[in-house]
Amino acid sequence: DLKSLRSLLPEGEDVKTGIDARCPLIIFASQGYLGVIVPLSDADDFEEFLLQHSHPTEHQRGIRWSGINGKWMIGYTDDRAMMMGPGFGSELDNLRNTIAHCLQQDEAESGMQSPLYAKLAERKEPIALSSDLQLLGSLPVVGEKIGKLADLPLSLTAGLTIDESGTGTMQLTLSTEDVKLNKLLDQ
Repeated sequence: DLKSLRSLLPEGEDVKTGIDARCPLIIFASQGYLGVIVPLSDADDFEEFLLQHSHPTEHQRGIRWSGINGKWMIGYTDDRAMMMGPGFGSELDNLRNTIAHCLQQDEAESGMQSPLYAKLAERKEPIALSSDLQLLGSLPVVGEKIGKLADLPLSLTAGLTIDESGTGTMQLTLSTEDVKLNKLLDQ
């Protein structure tokens, strides 16, 4: 439901969103949902931005909450916002619990300590991706394209750069913990 997400995109350069544009945002897939973690420079400005777009907020146990079109759940603290969805009915309660757990954990407990995040953090491009190939292989469209590769214990990282003319260049890296397979990949 991209229309729901587009409703949050600021229009014009002078709009105060409370989002810290100097820090990277992280888009992820987990438990069958799409998620986004956005760094905040000012949670009050972010709340005002949500209210201006008809997304009421509530405060509960140190986390501020909002929703988009009854399908997306947003939880945010003073320094970051996390959005997950789409979900329906009781799924939104589960998403609220997941978001609350993630926002309250410290960095040592978070996904930022995972090998996939470490590989993502190594990328220098402005747009980067990190995934286990098995995860990508479970997606119907991608699974058909990569076939038997998804059965191998491979990780994929990719980075995209776009030059002044609008031409994009993607660098892709496959890696594995299997030493023999890594030697083949290097060749």
